[in-house]
Amino acid sequence: MTSRARLLSWDPKTYKESSEEVATPDEVARRAADLLERYKTTAGRYPGLQLETDNRSWGSLAIGVAPFGWTLIHSSEDGLTQHCTKVTGTNGGPEIPIEWDQETTIPRNFFVPEQVALEGVRQWLKDGTLAPDLPWDDHCY
Repeated sequence: MTSRARLLSWDPKTYKESSEEVATPDEVARRAADLLERYKTTAGRYPGLQLETDNRSWGSLAIGVAPFGWTLIHSSEDGLTQHCTKVTGTNGGPEIPIEWDQETTIPRNFFVPEQVALEGVRQWLKDGTLAPDLPWDDHCY
């Protein structure tokens, strides 16, 4: 069963945080597409989203959205452990600026195709675990 989660995002002009309830990867994808369109005016910056639930043991799932793919960064409930999507066999590539509550640059090789990332979102919304078929790495920064 899919849980309801809070999806946090930030306005590209005012940086104001907004929050909405989501339960499916499709809802996350719609919000990501809307934000990506709105961020077109920000000269190379891209939107970040954050999924959180009341079940703190799940940690949180940050999502960086760009026209060429998404990155997922899972943080444990205590914030001490992170796992991120990372394409193996490639160097870091250029740094991509993502706007969460502050700008964070993410290496290009952390981005996977949107449909692949949505499988990770689906799994996390289902039970708070990492999708086993995604290219996860624990060396995020």
